[in-house]
Amino acid sequence: MSERAGRRWICALPVLLSLPTISVAEPADGFETVACDRPIVPALVGAKTGAAGPVVRIEARRSALGLKHLGAEVIEPGINTVNWRLCGRTFVVLDMRDVARDAIELPAPTRETPAFSTASCLANGRLLEGAFVGVFAKAAKEAGPQRPVIAAWRIDPRQGRFVPLRAGATCMTDGIVASE
Repeated sequence: MSERAGRRWICALPVLLSLPTISVAEPADGFETVACDRPIVPALVGAKTGAAGPVVRIEARRSALGLKHLGAEVIEPGINTVNWRLCGRTFVVLDMRDVARDAIELPAPTRETPAFSTASCLANGRLLEGAFVGVFAKAAKEAGPQRPVIAAWRIDPRQGRFVPLRAGATCMTDGIVASE
């Protein structure tokens, strides 16, 4: 190195040392704006969810929220539902191409009133087919292929949202989600 080049390097050293350190940002996981003391559903909707890394790392990063992954289901290519325990409550996020398009809070599922995901429900005497999520009401005395629900939503992939079913709906019991 020439003497002149060496002087330039020495002159540039104080400038380099005064630059702020560059940190590598964590990948977006969809929980950046979530806080237990604020409404959670609006904080989830619109969040980028892709490339966040392994679920165990996301859970560890968001341990203050009590975050726990409860499972996911592919509705169709590029469209998934992801169930999360968050701040002691259960949420389902409709993830479309790595963006949370909609989210709902489920009534607290239990062994007697489990959460479900199924392909058909009966509402107002009509058989509806598609993708549905919700929570069953207490078990009927007679076991059957359908069971009343506390709350249920149809997934509308074209609109990217959960559409609530009216009271009195029953849904197929083929997709009961095991309770914790």
